[in-house]
Amino acid sequence: MPTDRELQIAQALLDYIHRSPSPFHAVQNAVQRLEQAGFRELPESVPWHGRLRPGGQYYLVRNGTTLAAFCIGSDCAATRGEACAFHVVGAHTDSPCLRLKPRTATSAQGYLQTAVECYGGGLWYTWFDRDLTCAGRVMVRAADGRCEPRLVHVPRPVLRVPSLAIHLDRDVNAGFAPNKQTHLLPVLALHDVDTPDSSTKGGAKNRHHSALLQVLAEALPADGGADATPNGGRCAADQLQDFDLCLADVQPPTIGGAHSEFLFAPRLDNLHSSFCALEALLRSARSDDAAASAVRLMVLFDHEECGSGSAQGAASPLLESLLRRILACLAPNAAVLEDLYQASVSQSLVISADMAHAVHPNYADRHETEHRPRLGGGPVLKVNGNQRYATDAATAQAIRTAAAACEPPVPLQEFVVRNDMPCGSTIGPITAARTGIRTVDLGAPSLSMHSIREMAHVADVDHTVRLLHRFFTA
Repeated sequence: MPTDRELQIAQALLDYIHRSPSPFHAVQNAVQRLEQAGFRELPESVPWHGRLRPGGQYYLVRNGTTLAAFCIGSDCAATRGEACAFHVVGAHTDSPCLRLKPRTATSAQGYLQTAVECYGGGLWYTWFDRDLTCAGRVMVRAADGRCEPRLVHVPRPVLRVPSLAIHLDRDVNAGFAPNKQTHLLPVLALHDVDTPDSSTKGGAKNRHHSALLQVLAEALPADGGADATPNGGRCAADQLQDFDLCLADVQPPTIGGAHSEFLFAPRLDNLHSSFCALEALLRSARSDDAAASAVRLMVLFDHEECGSGSAQGAASPLLESLLRRILACLAPNAAVLEDLYQASVSQSLVISADMAHAVHPNYADRHETEHRPRLGGGPVLKVNGNQRYATDAATAQAIRTAAAACEPPVPLQEFVVRNDMPCGSTIGPITAARTGIRTVDLGAPSLSMHSIREMAHVADVDHTVRLLHRFFTA
């Protein structure tokens, strides 16, 4: 039976997930908590010299979907020209989902449908017969002609991918393999008051059904505020120019199981790790003497699910550039910056926090006999000799030491993939190769990974937060 403390932090995670149907919302909600805790924004586009100080707390956002936040120790070694250890936790804000294409307007047999793209490696059959909404970023033309980004989250179900009746496919239970191009088109409506006009110049009207644009406009306030009110001014549909939108299930995440021990939620991979990293960093920031000579850093990247190869992904120079920029603002002598960076890297450690595969009771043979993590058994150290994960004996030992020092100690588990099965990967090997920092891959165990609804354990939220907090403050 979960304790009150475990239930409380687990519910906070579920609230975060529910308010974060897209990577844009995940970052926005994290930023709100950072600002409430006194973190200051550092725009990448302005010089930072003179802005950073020991004891300071800062964050930056790239493209609305990647977030970095850090706390500089009150006695940071870099200010003395000495090597500065970086305690880094990396995670990612994106999850496999259906995303709207640039031109979504399509129709068949009297149904208005919305063209979508499969993002990441999802279990796409789980997207059938779900009540779907859409959320993300919309580019809105303001009265002065400029386009500005706004976040939108339609608060009701507007789309659905219906299954074919079993009477029309008697063999479906022998193997359901939907065609991603033709079978995953969501239904939007039966008719539209207007149709896309390919001759229209500019705007979104020529690319999308007006019914979709109207739904989005009604969810956006006219002034760009956070909430649209029923009686307030609305954004007009013809102001919408373009968007980056995800589909999402409207069913809220919840705590379940006979003993209220399970989490049933979308996007646990990887908002679970993102939330735990944020919570741990915020807890560490409340102590002035925590890791006084080091820098505690959290980076929530985008695009992990499609390989991390973007300006805001883990394969970009973002983390390396951030570390160098921090040192440049703190070091007393610019002439030794490169030497200081290399020395600091050698003392640093990255935790790549991403969900792990718990053993499945109906498919136990898919796991190594001695490597079968269970829900509730604590975070999982993920190992792969072919470097799909970055953990080695030294980095694993650092985590074991931190876990044992927690009060009470945090239990740890291990996972290695079977030799006859392919292995997934994380941002861990990418950041290790990019920065040269020792890295360990770690994550809470879960079931139904990459489904529209995933499953984890209440206790593992508390386990993960306490372990990451200890790592930050060690």
